[in-house]
Amino acid sequence: MKKQMCLMLVIAVIALLCAGCGSAGGSNSSVAAPSDVVSDIEEVVSESSKPVEEASISSADALDKVQSLSMDKLGLEGKKDDYKFMISTKGKILNSTDCFEINASKEIKKNKDGTVHMQTVGQYFLTYDGKTIYKRDITSGEYIQIEP
Repeated sequence: MKKQMCLMLVIAVIALLCAGCGSAGGSNSSVAAPSDVVSDIEEVVSESSKPVEEASISSADALDKVQSLSMDKLGLEGKKDDYKFMISTKGKILNSTDCFEINASKEIKKNKDGTVHMQTVGQYFLTYDGKTIYKRDITSGEYIQIEP
């Protein structure tokens, strides 16, 4: 009986987490023109076998390039200081191309012990050559090519 209760509780927690994953807590107005939606992009299929250290630009430059975009192009509201930009240590494959993955997160709760809860509100992919940037719409899953 206890095992069944635990299992039901775990399932309920997972369902609640999944339900909250898609909401960014604000409006999700699209900043890209419909022609910028890249419909032939495959899902991020796997981690890249090519290390980010072998990219044409450094991880720091990739992070700077995405952070230098306007808030409008990033699809974010407020000030950039409200967001924490983090780059993955492993590359991703997007449409058969090696990319950096950069996420923008926002603090949603600060605990008494100093820990914080962050929510990812923006996801970006920059090709290893630093020339092409894609934004993944968190709610629809569509990839939108954005111009620097």
